[in-house]
Amino acid sequence: VYDISTGKLKFQLQCNSQPMRRYDEVQLDLGRNVIGSVTEAGDVSVWNRNDGTLLYRNKPHGEQESVFGIKVTNDYILTGAGNGSIVILKSIQGKWKMMHRMCEDREGVTHIDADGKWAVTGTRESIKLWDLEEHK
Repeated sequence: VYDISTGKLKFQLQCNSQPMRRYDEVQLDLGRNVIGSVTEAGDVSVWNRNDGTLLYRNKPHGEQESVFGIKVTNDYILTGAGNGSIVILKSIQGKWKMMHRMCEDREGVTHIDADGKWAVTGTRESIKLWDLEEHK
């Protein structure tokens, strides 16, 4: 992470729980207080935006599942995987936890975005709108 105002390296983030595979794809999203990342190897990580402290790392979509989309909001983090699952992470008393997993879409998620109550996912076949309060 570089500080644009100074042009200096602020801190480095390790996005994968294992040494980086040569072709492991990483996606990042920047929130107000955290930085989120997902890897093709399935790792979902959350860091404190101010100092780079690792706040969460897990494979909430499954051990062998590739994760291709992430959206960081002020209230939650959404991730989407190749098996079609969508995971909602929330910070509860300062600890990031998986709060809900939706597996109704069997198409692999390639893109995800959200604005609070609603999320949209893109796959190779379709675009779907999700109600995050109803989890469907």
